Amino acid sequence: MKGENILEIRYQWFAIAFAGLLVAACGGGGSSSSVTPTPAVAADPDPVVADPDPVVAPQLSGRVIDGPLSGAKVFIDLDNDLIQDTDEPSVDSDSDGRFTLDFVEAAEGQVLKLVSIGGTDTSTGKVLSNIALVSDVPASAETSASVTPLSTIVAAAATPEAKKAVLASLGISDSVENFLKRDVWEEAQNGDAETKATAANIQRANLAISAILQTATSLIDTSDAGSAVGNATNVINAIAKQMVTQSVAGADVFDAAILATALEQGVTEYAEVNEPALVIATSVFAAVSQSVANLVVIFKGTVDPTNSDAAEIASQVQDSLQIAVAAVAVSGDTAAFDTAASTTTLFSGASSAVAAIVNLDTDGDGIINTLDPDIDNDGVANALDIFPLDRFETLDTDKDGIGNNADKDDDGDGFADALDAFPLDATKSTFASGSSIQGLALPSAITVLETE
Repeated sequence: MKGENILEIRYQWFAIAFAGLLVAACGGGGSSSSVTPTPAVAADPDPVVADPDPVVAPQLSGRVIDGPLSGAKVFIDLDNDLIQDTDEPSVDSDSDGRFTLDFVEAAEGQVLKLVSIGGTDTSTGKVLSNIALVSDVPASAETSASVTPLSTIVAAAATPEAKKAVLASLGISDSVENFLKRDVWEEAQNGDAETKATAANIQRANLAISAILQTATSLIDTSDAGSAVGNATNVINAIAKQMVTQSVAGADVFDAAILATALEQGVTEYAEVNEPALVIATSVFAAVSQSVANLVVIFKGTVDPTNSDAAEIASQVQDSLQIAVAAVAVSGDTAAFDTAASTTTLFSGASSAVAAIVNLDTDGDGIINTLDPDIDNDGVANALDIFPLDRFETLDTDKDGIGNNADKDDDGDGFADALDAFPLDATKSTFASGSSIQGLALPSAITVLETE
């Protein structure tokens, strides 16, 4: 009986304690505090996980050079229409003409084009809103790219052989691949003596070709802002193709008569598609070409084509000459043009240094270069002289940029002239009678014929 009482007491105590816990849990006992349960967080059904190895598109870097062009729109032309589409990688060149954009690898057998539109020539301060320059996109992003007036002509050539012919016609012995990656502005300013010399030669060609391309755009209608860039791009492309044709034929593209033909045919081709009402007299092309040819001679007389003297000359080409060209394209008044575009008028206020270049007389015969039919006085007229400023050279049979007098293998057939009975014929090479190699006499009967 006593054990049963104890058990009952314990049971009652336990029940009271349990009831107290229930009251406390429900906020009883007058307490104002409460416990709010934390809601469960739903699991993200598709969590975003950072890619430990993100794919970064390879980058192509390079420079746009007329003088360096800042603010130029540079893009890779994926469909070869020379017009920027929304899916084509693009970027504006920086204050020094440099650019970096996503690289696109060409499909097998395809050559993509790198196009630059407009920009400000940092050497002259002139805005060239309608200038369109082109270059071949290199095969690898690891190779830099330069977009220049000369690269525009090379890019217009359809075959590797034609591209090489363009360079050779200007006395440039570089491979096409090496030429297209050269920053000639940097090299002409900071390279070693040999590099400076070759880079300066290329930059003089850039200045000369730029004068031609700008002149072509001044001959056509670029008054409509909506079509100006397209028209300029199309006429420049047409002129570039004409210059390729002349280069492959071995002509001097800076000769006034050759240049007149290239301009007339190029502008006519452009007009048939883009500006059918455009009609320009042959006499206008002749007058304009003579003026440009005179300026090319002046550019060739610059010691450093990147300095302020060259910039002063280029400024007149970009400004006063283009005003005169646009006027004669409309009026047809070649007499008025000849006065406005004469070197006397263009450089009437020139610095003494530029005046000396304009009035340069290389051979000292009393006739300034722009008027002298034989600038180096070697007896060969400029139009027929591959090296019109070098009295020791006139020919370059293999078009390697080295005159025949200095070239040890004139025809480029791999046989030195001293051993070659046909030093000017690359199709065959016969060891000359009495020649020897390292003291060993060679018979004249050994003949090598080049075969396909």
